[in-house]
Amino acid sequence: MQYRNVKLNQVEMSKTTSGQNFARGTILLPEDKSVKEFKLWSDSNPEGFVQLFTDNVKYLKIGYEESTYNGTVYFTIKEYSQLTDEEIFESFHKADAEFRESVLTRLHEGILKPRLSEKGYTFLREFFKVNRDLYNRFTVEQAAVKMHDARPSGLLHHTTKMLELLALVMDQHNNFHLTREGQDLVYIGLLIHDIGKTLEYQDGEVTKLAKVTHRGLGIEIAVLNKDLFLKYYPEDFYYEIIAIINQHHGVFEEKPHSVFSYLVHLIDMADTHISGLEESIKTNKDSDSLRVIDREIPKLMKEKHYFDFGENNE
Repeated sequence: MQYRNVKLNQVEMSKTTSGQNFARGTILLPEDKSVKEFKLWSDSNPEGFVQLFTDNVKYLKIGYEESTYNGTVYFTIKEYSQLTDEEIFESFHKADAEFRESVLTRLHEGILKPRLSEKGYTFLREFFKVNRDLYNRFTVEQAAVKMHDARPSGLLHHTTKMLELLALVMDQHNNFHLTREGQDLVYIGLLIHDIGKTLEYQDGEVTKLAKVTHRGLGIEIAVLNKDLFLKYYPEDFYYEIIAIINQHHGVFEEKPHSVFSYLVHLIDMADTHISGLEESIKTNKDSDSLRVIDREIPKLMKEKHYFDFGENNE
């Protein structure tokens, strides 16, 4: 039997064909932030396991065996115990904090300081000072529940990768002939295009405000800060920001009506699809095929001998 620390992600009670209770669901592994399916049979107290989840106890040490059903590998949990606060920090939050600080360095030192005008960087500092709670949520929240960057600080990571990709594209295409203010607009707009996710999600779980969508919530945040935008930039700059927030999903939601919202949409789609592919490869490392986000592609073949999932190849 193997042992490891895990975070409960989804848990539900089910019944076998003979009528016995068993628990099933998914768990998060701290080493690579991957999600694994599990089952816990009637001889291992599934009722107590489900009750822990109901009581919001989500961090456990489990004893388990790997099992396979229809080609899918899952954990059969044999025993479990609650982790201490120190064990939780060491297994989950310490690595998350280190990851967050490394991405923040990439964001500020690699993109914002060298790419924004002095006015643009000053505006952002004031924007996040006024909206400190939003900034704190932005640095720790997930980018999605499942699809891409579904991990602590995933929203920060997704946004930073997009900005790095934008910087590359801007260099390749002569900054699209934008003025300094135009460059500020696309960088700032991209930075806060998903700011509504700070209200849409709470620790990776959907909130009641999700019915508004993160685009609607992001627009509300921009409206509440209109005076601050107008302190630094003309009114059209403010409305371009709203267009970016509202239209960055492109053909799947409101279509872009601005060069800036279209450019952010293209960058967003590129990172979402590429990140989704990488995560699907890891999740399906034992399979010969995988599914991707692209709705037009049912599945991709994957020859396993081309891949190395060793711990040094992340």
